[in-house]
Amino acid sequence: MSQSPQPQAQTRGIAELLDTLVASEGTGAHGHVKSGALSSGPDAMRNLADAVHFLCLLHGRYPGIVDSAARKAVDAASRKWMDETAQAFAQERAFLSKIAAAVGPVPSTQGQAQCEAAVAAHRPAVDRIIAAAGTTNHPTKDNGDTE
Repeated sequence: MSQSPQPQAQTRGIAELLDTLVASEGTGAHGHVKSGALSSGPDAMRNLADAVHFLCLLHGRYPGIVDSAARKAVDAASRKWMDETAQAFAQERAFLSKIAAAVGPVPSTQGQAQCEAAVAAHRPAVDRIIAAAGTTNHPTKDNGDTE
């Protein structure tokens, strides 16, 4: 009588799994990234500056999505987790600003203005989603009020 194989415990953490997915199916699998053209040669520093400043454009905004969500969390466990997450994002924003200062000004790369405009165009939509999340019916609080 043979025994059926037992499922093995997950040996990789979520972060490692995400890293693997990015490398195999995401940005890391893109031919331009794999070629090394972004990280070597005479334009390597310009490419790094572009990437850092774009990350700041995407994630350096305060308040960010996580900050807004943390303010709206009703349940104690959710609020605790969201507050911790918001604090982590604050530390990341501080780190991003240090890196941005280190790489210098935004390079005048072709298409930079269009990228900034696209991100700016999405901000009102994200703000509306955050605002709408605050208007949904939440469970009543101890005092009977709802948010």
